[in-house]
Amino acid sequence: MRKMRNRARQLFHVLLLAPCIALGGIKTNFERIGLRRIKFGGTFQLREPFRGVRAGRAADYLSDPLRVIAAAWPPHLIKGPTVRDDGVLDYDLEQETINFAGLLTVDGTVDMEVRQSPRGGVTLTSKKLRSVAKLSNGQSVDVPIDFELEGRLDPQSIDPNASAAIRGEFTFSVAADLVGPLLLLPSPALKAAAVAVNRQLDLGGRFTRGILGKYPAWARANPIPRPGAAKESSSAD
Repeated sequence: MRKMRNRARQLFHVLLLAPCIALGGIKTNFERIGLRRIKFGGTFQLREPFRGVRAGRAADYLSDPLRVIAAAWPPHLIKGPTVRDDGVLDYDLEQETINFAGLLTVDGTVDMEVRQSPRGGVTLTSKKLRSVAKLSNGQSVDVPIDFELEGRLDPQSIDPNASAAIRGEFTFSVAADLVGPLLLLPSPALKAAAVAVNRQLDLGGRFTRGILGKYPAWARANPIPRPGAAKESSSAD
């Protein structure tokens, strides 16, 4: 029974890697910790023009941190925020439940703190990852895994009529135990695998596409007031 539990826990580590590292990076960081554990992640830059949009308009659009988070995370899995006295926002980002052949399911939640700055600037910092696996017999087991995410979305230009742009940087890392044949791989091969994962997974692009792709609907729902419209309305009254 103990051997089955240990095997199950090792399996949990592998299962959790996929949803947790669904982030992409240009620069890959890799470290092998002893023989049984690795830590890897990536750093990616956001450098994308916000074509046809002025900085002031983009700042209004990005002033809602939920809109920013939802660009890279399913909106229905975002819980919160809880507002602290100092204005910091706490969100719970839930993972989709993972079902492994009906043998077990894994649920996880990332605790994320969000700080806002003027003109659409946002800083995101993960505090911890809470993961629980449930076996087919109903038993729940906490899954130990280290996950770190830090990022920022830079404020728009102070000139509201300047061209808008999406700029910033995000860094993430995941640490987990190696299992099965992975234990036999040399460190260079494991690092090459981590680089391949970072190239295949593209949060930088997904985040940017989410921000840019949802802007048209927001702009239609929040039209720019015509010059003199307020004055005309006041005169009519």
